[in-house]
Amino acid sequence: MISVDATATAELVERASGLLEGDPHAVGPLLGPIPGPSAVSFGVWVPEQDVTAVDVEFLLPPDGFDPASPPPAVDMDRVVLPMELAGAFAWLVATGVPVGTRTRVGALYRLVIHTSGVEVVRPDPLAWSMPFGAFGPAEVIDTAEITRSRSDREHFVDDGERMPAPTSILQVHVPTATSEGTLAALTDHYRALAARVVANETGPDDDVWLGYDAVELMPVEPTITFETGPPMFAADVDGDRATVTA
Repeated sequence: MISVDATATAELVERASGLLEGDPHAVGPLLGPIPGPSAVSFGVWVPEQDVTAVDVEFLLPPDGFDPASPPPAVDMDRVVLPMELAGAFAWLVATGVPVGTRTRVGALYRLVIHTSGVEVVRPDPLAWSMPFGAFGPAEVIDTAEITRSRSDREHFVDDGERMPAPTSILQVHVPTATSEGTLAALTDHYRALAARVVANETGPDDDVWLGYDAVELMPVEPTITFETGPPMFAADVDGDRATVTA
């Protein structure tokens, strides 16, 4: 069960306040979701005026849930925890938060900001994973574990040599690059392409993907076209349950 660790939250607030009194930039590493051995800390900058409270709304996907191919609607448990306001920042340390890995989806979460009677729900701008896209909730994920388990990790070890700036870049429009139109499907496509390259079994259809120095992903979400709707993500909330459509 997800719950507030009041002692750890108070310690986090004290630590952050001390950093802000010295070098405000030093508080940066404390922001966003940070999984620890027994709890997850959350730090959020809330520059909005007249903020009276900030909550974290958790949505817990069922076992086996795959955001790359979600059902039309899925029921999730819902937990709302208050954050501790300290100036223009809000802090929370919570226990029992499911943390995502390479093979398991973690808890989804959104920020609920209360300002003078108005409730605004928005994603965490410093999230590491947003499986439903820019308009949906973020995911609590263990990036350190994912980095450690990368099969190509040695390629990224800093040995003093850096790759030169790219001279040819392939721009990929994620929604139309594959039939599924998702980042997960594009990842699978590149994995299959890499396997064909290693086996020297590439064909004419692969030529359009090869020979570039870098890949640039074009906007995943049509943020201008759909900024007023229809919603890309919706949660029909009923107490401690929510029906999610995306």
